[in-house]
Amino acid sequence: MNILGVDPGSTGSIVAIIEDMGTKVEFIEDMPTKKERKKTRVDVEILQTILLHWDSRLEGIDLIAVERVGAVPRDSPLTAFSFGHSVGSLMATLELTLPKARIELISPQRWRNALPFKILTGEKATLEQTTNALGCDPSVFTGPRGGIRQGRIDAALIALAMARLEG
Repeated sequence: MNILGVDPGSTGSIVAIIEDMGTKVEFIEDMPTKKERKKTRVDVEILQTILLHWDSRLEGIDLIAVERVGAVPRDSPLTAFSFGHSVGSLMATLELTLPKARIELISPQRWRNALPFKILTGEKATLEQTTNALGCDPSVFTGPRGGIRQGRIDAALIALAMARLEG
């Protein structure tokens, strides 16, 4: 089963996990964004290109697991609207680009509880846990300057959790 894990929002990421060959990270992409009137938005054109490319390379995405998130009470109305706009754009792009894939919204509590380990506190500890669980190099979860990209880690763990829930 080919599973796409998605951490939505402008700092999120998309990770494909290939379950048929053992739990393996096939690709990681940061959420493509663009600036619109000083706002950061999901770039749906680039997102669609990424999805189509990987859908053909993977011979189909079976399941897309998207973290169920929402605005938090301390967000300003404008911030909440912008976040909702990004998530809505993401969901529409996923549904229109990959119509054969099943889309599941999964709460943070559910995907965290489905993992084979309890997530430790701290970015470095989480990075180590994720790379150990997926057997991949830590560099796939870091930026060009070595900073940890939490969105990549979360997207990978979302996909891993869905693989366990589906298995």
